[in-house]
Amino acid sequence: MSETTKTILFVLGACGAVAAAWMGKPNTVGVAHPGSIGKPLFEQFEDPDKAKQMEVVEYDEELGQLTSFRVAQKNGAWVIPSHNDYPADAQENLAEAATVLVGLEVINVISDRKKDHATFGVVKPDADKVSLGDDGVGKLIKMKDETGRTLAELIIGKEVQKQAGQRYVRAGDLDRVYTVKIDPSTMSTKFQDWIEQDVLQLQGMDITEMTIRDYSASPQMTQRGQISLNDQQRLEMNVAWNDQDFKWDLKDLRELRGDDLQPTSLLDFEELNKKALDGMKNALDELKIVDVERKPAGLGAGLKAREEFWNDQEGIRSLFEHGFYPVQMPDGAMKLRSSDGEVMVRTKGGLQYQFRFGQVAGIEQGSEGSKLNRFVMVTAQLDESAFEKPEPPAGLTAPDASEEEPQGDVEAAETDSEEAGKDEAESGEEEKDALLKEYERALDDYNEQIAQAESRVQGLNYRFADWYYVIPEDEYKKIHLRRSDVVSIAETNAEEGFDMESFRQLEKAGLEEEKAPPEAAPKP
Repeated sequence: MSETTKTILFVLGACGAVAAAWMGKPNTVGVAHPGSIGKPLFEQFEDPDKAKQMEVVEYDEELGQLTSFRVAQKNGAWVIPSHNDYPADAQENLAEAATVLVGLEVINVISDRKKDHATFGVVKPDADKVSLGDDGVGKLIKMKDETGRTLAELIIGKEVQKQAGQRYVRAGDLDRVYTVKIDPSTMSTKFQDWIEQDVLQLQGMDITEMTIRDYSASPQMTQRGQISLNDQQRLEMNVAWNDQDFKWDLKDLRELRGDDLQPTSLLDFEELNKKALDGMKNALDELKIVDVERKPAGLGAGLKAREEFWNDQEGIRSLFEHGFYPVQMPDGAMKLRSSDGEVMVRTKGGLQYQFRFGQVAGIEQGSEGSKLNRFVMVTAQLDESAFEKPEPPAGLTAPDASEEEPQGDVEAAETDSEEAGKDEAESGEEEKDALLKEYERALDDYNEQIAQAESRVQGLNYRFADWYYVIPEDEYKKIHLRRSDVVSIAETNAEEGFDMESFRQLEKAGLEEEKAPPEAAPKP
C-alpha cells in the first residue's frame, strides 16, 4: 500500500469518525443546517391574499386554559366563527397577519429534539395534551385557504435572549426548532381587535338628550308557583344639552314617592353635575364591545321585524338568562325590563338609542387582573322630533295645473286702472308661487332627512338584533348613573359647609319638601 493510499484511507477514516460524531451529537444553540439559513420557512406560501381562514390558540399558564380565536370568510363575508360568526372587519387584519408568515426567513436552526420544545417554549397548545402546570407552551398560528387547505402553521415560542425581535418557532408538527424575527402581537386573539369598533355609530357631539332610568329588576317565585318581577324603581331623569350656555338642562325628574315615580324637581341648593354627565356622554361615544353572545334565531328575527316575540319560549328563556325580563304592564301591554336599568339617548341626526343593562357576563382575565363584564341590549328607533317639519304658507295652495292661461287679445277699451289691477294680481300670484315652491323644497329636504334617518335605524337594528353585547363593568358605571352621581350641591352652598352627606340625611328623614339649606354654622 503506497503512502498516498494510506493517507487517503486515513483521511476517509477521520471523516467517517467526524461524521459519526456529528450524527450522534445533539443539536444545540448556534448549530446551523446548511441550506436553511436565509430561506423562507414556508416556501409554498407566497400570496397573503390566499389566506381566508386564521386560527390562533394561546395558553394561559396561570389558569391552565387554552384560548382559541378564529376568523374566516364565509359566503363572501368575514365572520368570527369562535364568536358565533359575528361580523368581522378582518380582511385587512388577516392580510397583515398572513404577510408576516409569507417570506418569514430562517435565521438559525436550533434543535431537532422533541424534548427541547418546552425549553424553547414551542410545545403545541393542544387541548388533549396540555394541562394545568405545563410549561413552555407556545402560541399556535394556522392559516388556511378557502378550501381549508393549510397554507402555514407556526408555533411561536420564547424570545431569543439578546436578539431583539427574534423568537424560537416550530413549523407545524415538525420537531425542528428555528429562530426567526416575528412579532406575535400582530396575531391578536382579542375579539375587539377584529370587529368594527364604532358599532354604535354614535358621536358624543351629536347627543342632544339623555334619559337615565335607574331601577333594578329580578324574577321571583310567588307562593302559587308563578314567576313575578321584583321591580324596584328609583329615578327617571331627562337632561338636554344647552348649546347656548354649554351646560346640561334638567327637562324632567321623577323619583320614587310611595309605590311609584312622581314628578319632582331639584332642591334650591342642588345642581346637575356637569362633569358626570359629560363623562357619561363621552363613555357612550367611546363605548367598546369586548364580546358578544348570539340570541336565539327566533328572538333576533322578531326584533329585526319589530314583531311580537313573547310566545317564543326559547327566546324568553334566553332573555331571562341574560337579565332581561318581558312583563305585562297594568294596561295589558308587554314591556321588556332589565336587571339593572336603562339609558336612552337622542341625537341631532334623528336617532334614539336605548341601552338595556342585563346581568354580569362573567370575569375577564387580563394583564391588569380580573375585570367584570356586563350584558347590554341595544336598539335604535327614529326620533322625528329632531327634524322641524315645514309648515305651508298661510292661505296658499298648490297652483291648479288644469287652469289655462287667458286666450285672445286684451280689449283695447281696458282702462289704466284695470291694467294696474291686473299687474298687481299677477305680481301677487308670482309671489305665492315662489313661496309655495320654497315650501315644497323645504318639505322635500325634510322627507329626505327622515328617509336617511330611517335607513340608519334599519341598518343599526339589523346589526343589534342578533346579539347580546358585552361591555366592561367600568364603562357601564360611567353610563348608568344614579342620582348621587348626577346631582351635586351648588358651589355657593358647598362653600357654606352644606355637603351631599347633609342632603342624604335630609332625604333619609323624609324632608323632600325642604327648599333651603340649613343655616351655616358660625365661623370660629
